[in-house]
Amino acid sequence: MLERARHGPHPTVAIVHPAPEAALERYSLSEGLHGITHSQPVRRAVLARLAADPRARLTLAVAADRIVGWAAVAPSFGRWRALPAVREIGLEVAREWRAGTRLARALLGTALADPRTEEEVLLAFALPSSWDLTYKRVHPAVYRRMIAMGLRRYGFVPLATDDPEVCSVPEAALFLRAGARVSAAVLDAVLAARLRTAVRPSQRIHLPVTAA
Repeated sequence: MLERARHGPHPTVAIVHPAPEAALERYSLSEGLHGITHSQPVRRAVLARLAADPRARLTLAVAADRIVGWAAVAPSFGRWRALPAVREIGLEVAREWRAGTRLARALLGTALADPRTEEEVLLAFALPSSWDLTYKRVHPAVYRRMIAMGLRRYGFVPLATDDPEVCSVPEAALFLRAGARVSAAVLDAVLAARLRTAVRPSQRIHLPVTAA
């Protein structure tokens, strides 16, 4: 799917879903993207792996042959990996495209419009380590509320958990969205997994969720 729209004074943006792996070779990456890592080669490799993974879906915002935002749905890990239908969702918009563009809404709306999301439980990890707080100039607690408000619009609710990736940082949070066709048994399994004896945080990186 390819949708085009103009966002304020910015060039026309194409929303590409699902984005093929070749898109990461064709388009450059905005320097304003850094939620995954500050390394451009590593960032490109991560997005390329998401595009190539048949279990994942990547949505790109492209302007003037440059990727200026992305959303992804992919398998999670740790306690969540073995649960059926559970996926992790991430979102990022480049710095220069955040103010007044509603690009985050366009990306998230497109990703969640995919019919497969109605058969999935989506987890959104809001972790301060991936937030651009220096640029936004707000307290982490304020930024977390901004993320919560944005996710609530799409049916996400807060989920209490002892997952060390979340509970080890005061401002971190976990949000859940259950698709319309998710069975009660699947949802019960997710809710049962949210509280366990804490283990050491993993060294893997969750998909970042950032506010516009």
